[in-house]
Amino acid sequence: MDRTRGDLRAVDGTMGLFLRDSGRRILTFTPGDRQVWALAFDPHGRTIAVRVTSGPIYLVSASSVALRQTLSGHSKGTISLAFSHDGKSLLSGGGDQHVRVWRGF
Repeated sequence: MDRTRGDLRAVDGTMGLFLRDSGRRILTFTPGDRQVWALAFDPHGRTIAVRVTSGPIYLVSASSVALRQTLSGHSKGTISLAFSHDGKSLLSGGGDQHVRVWRGF
């Protein structure tokens, strides 16, 4: 994704890529019947972690908005997401009051 031309945003429960100059949506990621609540970018800009209302964490390609991987583990949904400074780990905080460290994705 060319960060100078587009913005990736969570809007109306979906994740979309919008052209910065016109505001036109050019790509959309909708995770089934769930709503997108938060996004976290890896420091290299290649992967986006997507938090939905309930269920797994989705890892999505920033360039194509294609689903790469699904991470499941929190029994009461995910509340927060953050990538490590090197992008090799993703930390998630869940409604089950646990923090999980995801590696090797």
